[in-house]
Amino acid sequence: MSGEDTAQPTLATGPPTFFERELASLRAQIDRLGGDGAAVEGQPDLRLQYLADLQTAHEELRVADEEVRAQQEELERLVSTQQSTRWQYERLIALLPVAAVVTDGQGLITVVNAVAAGLLGVRIDRLLRKPLQVLIEPQSRSQVRRALNDELVPGQLIQESVRIRTRRGELIAVELLGTVTASGTAGETEVTWLVLDGEAGMLPRHEESTTRLATGLVQLTQLPLHAGRVRDILHSAAHICAVALGDDTAVSVTLGPPAEPDAVATTTKLAQSLDGAQTMAAQGPSQSAWDELRTVTAADLASDPRWPILSRLATDLEARALVATPLTVGGVPFGTLNVYAPAAMSDHEFATRVETLGAAMAAVLHELELRHELQVNALHLQRALQSRPTIDIAKGMIMTARRCSPDEAFEAMVRMSKRTNTKVRDVAARIVADVTLGRQLKLE
Repeated sequence: MSGEDTAQPTLATGPPTFFERELASLRAQIDRLGGDGAAVEGQPDLRLQYLADLQTAHEELRVADEEVRAQQEELERLVSTQQSTRWQYERLIALLPVAAVVTDGQGLITVVNAVAAGLLGVRIDRLLRKPLQVLIEPQSRSQVRRALNDELVPGQLIQESVRIRTRRGELIAVELLGTVTASGTAGETEVTWLVLDGEAGMLPRHEESTTRLATGLVQLTQLPLHAGRVRDILHSAAHICAVALGDDTAVSVTLGPPAEPDAVATTTKLAQSLDGAQTMAAQGPSQSAWDELRTVTAADLASDPRWPILSRLATDLEARALVATPLTVGGVPFGTLNVYAPAAMSDHEFATRVETLGAAMAAVLHELELRHELQVNALHLQRALQSRPTIDIAKGMIMTARRCSPDEAFEAMVRMSKRTNTKVRDVAARIVADVTLGRQLKLE
């Protein structure tokens, strides 16, 4: 028997027709065996048995091949999702209003935002892949080194008071607040460090407030913006802000202008009631923050003369104080963050924390806006691709009926589209339907 006759089938990666061709080839090889495998009276034909076995084996191989391809596609999808999540995270870190640095588990810097680079006086590209410890004065390096040498667990918080040295040689006292998260690599961790400068007014007076603020900022950057529904993401963001600001606060987030928002998320019925009161009064801190593009504080809503109608409505409600900050990117408002408190207040530090969270929230809303634009563009492209064959068929029908060129046929459809105020693809679909049903082609 020749080498060709003894060739073994291999796992194919082509379409099913490839397997059919291989089966036909094997059938020919079995036929060439002639009488060697012919049936003996009372016994089965060995050739047919071999052929059936080969057909079964090939079918199993084809199914296995399809499963491998499906698994490969799923792996590619997961990698793509992971990359999208990572890019989103890095963009949000870049837009944070406080200095932020991301390191791997050994302390090597992988991401740094412009605020951190400005604080240190060093370009972003000069900071990447440098150990975080070299930015800290020698006397304080051991604290951070010990924290990183311990086993890091996702969700763990690291807080160290250190002094960092700028490029100009200045020493700045800061609070390093690290949040440990799982990285894309299995079993690996990374740390998102917020560098809060007390002298710049970013550092709350109380340690608990500092930790809550830092945790909230990091959690905002980790929201699943690439997959979740807008309303669910807004609700999650509102609850993150409420926890970051304290148990006594009620929070609402509006997407769009406060008078006619596109979406609203509230953490309590109180926040919902006060949002409604501002809408009914057609005035209030939220609207003022949107109009004036600045943070607006009302120490006591019931007695504030700036919004007399709202003051009367707020008298019967539990909340007294409100801080509203606009959510903007590049000077363009996307919404407002509104924080209600049960007691009158004039705490500038609290308003600063709201403003800081608002800047991070603006980055989240900007990402949602970009995602929406991409989805709309993808939908338009899909419709265009789906309508292209219909348009081409309609053009061919017009060319046949009018003996005209492709450009002239398309221009005829465009004119009909304008005259009837319908899309070109709908005009094309109507032409194809009319001609298919034997109706006369009418374009005028």
